Amino acid sequence: MKRLNRWIYAVIGGIVLLLAGLIYAWSVLVIPIANEFTNWSHTSLSLTFTICMTLFCIGGLIG
Repeated sequence: MKRLNRWIYAVIGGIVLLLAGLIYAWSVLVIPIANEFTNWSHTSLSLTFTICMTLFCIGGLIG
């Protein structure tokens, strides 16, 4: 049973790292998003990234 718990923690840790890395993919994704939603301004897109990074940092502090 103890061995199974280690695998569960390893899988959960890998998922958390993948989700945490998604915030850094923003620089790659912002151009396709801007092309798809042409009515969104550069300011709106920047605000989205700012909100995500703020919540990411707050979540890291809480965690």
